[in-house]
Amino acid sequence: MLQLLSSTIEIIITTSPLLYFTLFIFGLIFGSFFKVVVDRSAQIYELEQESLSLKDKIHEQLGLLYKKIFSKKTESLSESWHQGRSRCDHCDKQLAWYDNIPLLSFVLLRGKCRYCQQKIDFSYPLNEFLCALIFVFAGFIVLEKSFVSFFPISVALLFALFTLSTLWLIFLFDWKYMIIPDELVLILSGLGVIKLIVSAVTQNNFIWVDLIVALSLFVVFLILRYVPLLILKKEGMGWGDIKLIVPLGLVLGYQRSLIGVFCAFIIGGVWGIILLISRKAKRGQMVSFGPLLVLGALIALGWGLELWQFYWRLL
Repeated sequence: MLQLLSSTIEIIITTSPLLYFTLFIFGLIFGSFFKVVVDRSAQIYELEQESLSLKDKIHEQLGLLYKKIFSKKTESLSESWHQGRSRCDHCDKQLAWYDNIPLLSFVLLRGKCRYCQQKIDFSYPLNEFLCALIFVFAGFIVLEKSFVSFFPISVALLFALFTLSTLWLIFLFDWKYMIIPDELVLILSGLGVIKLIVSAVTQNNFIWVDLIVALSLFVVFLILRYVPLLILKKEGMGWGDIKLIVPLGLVLGYQRSLIGVFCAFIIGGVWGIILLISRKAKRGQMVSFGPLLVLGALIALGWGLELWQFYWRLL
């Protein structure tokens, strides 16, 4: 049985169209799951932040009894992020399994809830589709761009999927809620350390260059945070972005990380101009930089080495 499963996986991996199709389907499924995780986790985070201030007020005004009641209520809410079935955002009706099929249900229901006929938020199918593309991209960078080629191809694919899934979750959290959870940074750090160690052992790569560049980017981001803070009394860079840059640098390697950060700043500049022209943001307003780092990382993973070589040919 295990041999049959192993043979099947090997056939899928070595057959590009079949691999990409399989990754697309799994990407749809995980995209739906990731959306739920992000939204519910963010709600829990907001509840916990509210409870910190409310608990103090309750403690001062109504006493310990009310404080304990509120704490239990908050705990019961925060435990439910991974429990329960999906519900309609409008009528709160519990959705059947056939209304939760990624992308397909949205198309069959014509973008409306079966029960209340209200429009389903387009972010649900969009997230599922984009996550499917992310999974396909993981296969692309392993098969075509030799990402972590020192691993066996099946392990390299798993590593790429874990890496891109973590980056996608960071993108979703920071884009919508301006939060980069420490847990995701730790996962990315673990992946970066694994890549660094295995690369050093199997290929005798210059891991010190990767470390030095990652730490140098960390210092640059610190400067971008505190210099504006000292001069303009405004933060230039969020702490979440600073936490992210070192593990991102370790995962990408020094060439891709430099290209990725450069692309992130270019995209950020263009995006900032668009927001100002459309008047959707004011001058000096904070904008999430985490999603831009993720986009830069994706560009670097796909075409970073080519861009690096192109840059040096220009000099």
